[in-house]
Amino acid sequence: MPQADISAIDTGSLDDGYHILGSGSHATNRDATNSTSGSTSINAAYVGLGSVAFGTANKFNYRGHMTFNIGAASIPAGSTIDSVNLKISTQSNSSGFLTHTHMGTIYIAKGTWTASSGSSTYNDFDGWPSSGDWEGVVTEYGEFTSAASTDYDISLNSTAVSDVEDVISSGYLKLMFLYDGEWDEDYTLTGTGFVVFNGAKIITMENTTASKRPVLEVVYTSGGVTYNANIFGANF
Repeated sequence: MPQADISAIDTGSLDDGYHILGSGSHATNRDATNSTSGSTSINAAYVGLGSVAFGTANKFNYRGHMTFNIGAASIPAGSTIDSVNLKISTQSNSSGFLTHTHMGTIYIAKGTWTASSGSSTYNDFDGWPSSGDWEGVVTEYGEFTSAASTDYDISLNSTAVSDVEDVISSGYLKLMFLYDGEWDEDYTLTGTGFVVFNGAKIITMENTTASKRPVLEVVYTSGGVTYNANIFGANF
């Protein structure tokens, strides 16, 4: 079956990156409506929880985001999408002054933004409630266990397959990456240092190693008949 390999968007308002929100409480950050800031120019999308050793706004929540242009992939209209796999890689751990530890479950949710780089798109994922449970409420495409320096090939679920099929001719698949500390409302941090981060650092399109950049692999069955010529009622 044919396959389309689609790289994440790396320019403009749909560039991949992350949101960050800082306050005195991870719980407050989880249910807030706007991020403090974010980045689409760094070579990793941070997903997780962090803290610094001083200040009243010293707790940080990070959410990663990526957008894939399905409509530009030249998948024939009317095709059936057979599978959608996300290929991503993570960076290494670090220790000392900055302690970054890959750990926990990373949930891949359906994004709904029109411009992912704005602070108001911090909660632009399908089903987000202003408080309370995310499990069974937020539209999930898949999940994986965070580990340092790891290459992933993640089979996204039938919801993602259906959403890709819906936008074959013109549209996008948008992914928001959410840490289980937010998903399950458990804000325990592991590690010591001036800055502590738990979660995942997912390599983005800004990384200099092309093989590590995010790719969406879409396997499909072509639909319809291609009419090149009609001679005596036959198609060639």
